[in-house]
Amino acid sequence: MAITKKPWYDFVLYSSFNGMESMHIERVFFDPVYWEALKKKLLDFYIFTIIPELLTVRVKRNIPLDPQIYSYKK
Repeated sequence: MAITKKPWYDFVLYSSFNGMESMHIERVFFDPVYWEALKKKLLDFYIFTIIPELLTVRVKRNIPLDPQIYSYKK
């Protein structure tokens, strides 16, 4: 929602089980406070996990990721 600048989206869940169908729709609103906290964590994950993995292929070489490197963890 932050990227598309939308104030809300509808979350739609459809299921079909034993011939019975059901649908649940829930409106989810953008929370700027939550987004700011999440954005920091996403940036850390991208910088400290995704980019190094793309450059070094650690997972394929069985080199573990260090979970203590993220700056938002205490």
